[in-house]
Amino acid sequence: MNSTEEEQEGWTGPVEAAARLLERWLPADPATGAPAWRCALVFGEAPAPYEEEWQQGPQACLPTTTEVTAYGNFPEAFANAGPAGHRYPVSVEHFDIEDEADMCGALRAAAGNPDPCAEQAIALLTGALESVTGVLDRRVRCLVGYLAGALTAEGMDLLRIAVAAEPGGLPLNNELHLLVRDFDGRTRRLALAPAVSLPATSPRPATTLTSRIALTTALLSECLWMNNNNQVTFHVSFKSPGVDLEFEDGETPEEADAYGRLRRLDDASFAAVLAESERNAVDMARGLAGDYEDEASPEIPGDQLVSWLGRELLDTVTTAVTGAPGKTPTLVYCAGFPLEFAGDGACLLMVGPERIGVIEIDDSY
Repeated sequence: MNSTEEEQEGWTGPVEAAARLLERWLPADPATGAPAWRCALVFGEAPAPYEEEWQQGPQACLPTTTEVTAYGNFPEAFANAGPAGHRYPVSVEHFDIEDEADMCGALRAAAGNPDPCAEQAIALLTGALESVTGVLDRRVRCLVGYLAGALTAEGMDLLRIAVAAEPGGLPLNNELHLLVRDFDGRTRRLALAPAVSLPATSPRPATTLTSRIALTTALLSECLWMNNNNQVTFHVSFKSPGVDLEFEDGETPEEADAYGRLRRLDDASFAAVLAESERNAVDMARGLAGDYEDEASPEIPGDQLVSWLGRELLDTVTTAVTGAPGKTPTLVYCAGFPLEFAGDGACLLMVGPERIGVIEIDDSY
């Protein structure tokens, strides 16, 4: 099976969501404002590790470039660039993945405590990005850590593949192609390249408001688990002022406030409940990742991806409601805030001139 970001609007799980969000968070092209980097995911299949061992070193037993072409579904890479987006393997380097699968490994990597393989992937990703973009900010470094941890999770082998733009061509020095193989032989390949080197022959799908919210909420849920089976989930909707918001008897926000089903917040109380909610989310994410070696309270926002994701979601919805970045909603109502993740659920309602944004949070067990 071969799948790229254009075929599935960029993501089908944590790795794909993190890759697409990385495009948005990296510095944009100053001339166009468009993403300066392209990330793509390609899926394939190789012999399982117990059928074909890959090994670096004196007793090297690595797949040939012809085999890697099949295992990684080359030359497919950056689909909307047409033939200019095709890539051809030139050489292969192998890194072992020895750690067992861990559902919180990506969170630890995002927080700066990666396992050895995720650490190697972080170094490769950071080196490639900083060679063009310059030093990454803290938000991007968190996301790079998460992407590396999610990419290598459940993997048995990691390959770095040098590629050319045409068969028999010279290696491209400003791109990175990482292929991970799992126990069953399934592969996923992350391709990363400066957008300037990929002239598009077909329009790249726009990152719509809906897809931005979907990317952010998908990763937020990956940071917040009530137990081994239940994630905290986020549902965002927009409505026109005056419509039935599905409160009891179709009441307005003001009526819901009067009956105690919603609480109106002024600017100060809104800021306070957001700050406390963010602190509780950070504590929850740290607990999941076992990040309590240093008992000092972490800086917020800092090295916890959940902080940056929460702010991204709030900023996206607020901008959609108010019509411009940085503006505050006309009215704000809430229920279940500040978030305590006690299983009771919560709702945040923001009223703007032409839209009402509703963020519903399900933290049931």
